[in-house]
Amino acid sequence: MSLAETISPLIGRWLIAWFFLSEAYTRASSWSGTIEMMAAKHIPDAPPLFALALFGFTIVTTVVMHDYWKIANLAERATEYDLFARNMAIAGGLLLIVGMGAGPLAIDNRMDSGAKKKG
Repeated sequence: MSLAETISPLIGRWLIAWFFLSEAYTRASSWSGTIEMMAAKHIPDAPPLFALALFGFTIVTTVVMHDYWKIANLAERATEYDLFARNMAIAGGLLLIVGMGAGPLAIDNRMDSGAKKKG
């Protein structure tokens, strides 16, 4: 496994977590407990499922809040487009986590010594 494959998922998760924790703290303050509750209810793969929920939230919020295609003023339209594009990139990062996993340095992997749980 290359250095990029080892470090990139960790840094990517930190940056995505920073965004959600700083920008959406009031809406997401109880979401960390959501994964614990999902796990307590024996919902399989709670973190990827939760990342999918964040993905959906990001997509819907972006389309509703940054509808640049409705703005006539070019400067305002460009600003909204930048925000739209940024949020879509974040959604793509969340989808990558779902598809590729957290990476070998993820906290949830470190707590099991990197071993996958068997159900």
